Amino acid sequence: MLLLAVVLLPGCASPGMSLEKMKAMMPARAPELDKLNMLAGDWTTEGQVQFIGMDEPIRTTGTSHAQWECDGRFLMDRSDYDMGPLGPLRGVSMWGWDSQRKRFAFSWFDGFGESATGSVRYDEGAKTWHITTRGQSTRCNVKNRGTIRVVDENTLEWTWEQWSAWGFPKYADMKGVSHRK
Repeated sequence: MLLLAVVLLPGCASPGMSLEKMKAMMPARAPELDKLNMLAGDWTTEGQVQFIGMDEPIRTTGTSHAQWECDGRFLMDRSDYDMGPLGPLRGVSMWGWDSQRKRFAFSWFDGFGESATGSVRYDEGAKTWHITTRGQSTRCNVKNRGTIRVVDENTLEWTWEQWSAWGFPKYADMKGVSHRK
């Protein structure tokens, strides 16, 4: 184990590393992150969620605030939703740039116990963000797919679909509109 540590350690840090060398090794902020500016700000949301086994969709409303964190390297979005008969829901998402995969990274956590991580790509021509994640829901492991279409600088149309980790059955189908405050 010690031999392995001695072989691998110099790749990340080497003895005698100066502060100047360490600062020089810090990557610059990825310019791709600027595309996320269109999602920053304060938003109000209206939508509906159709859950498996329910006859009628649940109407949802809410607000969110997305701001830059960590010297502009991550866009943090804090959301508060009224989920009708399910009650209030608080969620947090974080958007960043994965320089190795050349894609945006996305994570979600909420007060219902759900979490998800995945990647995002932006289709410039369609002005649409495409999100794909895997995670844990209140029921089991899940996979999710969603979109956020930029209608204009003050309007976003979104969709979100959730399946079991195996791809069947589909647990939820969500859609809505968000307006900049």
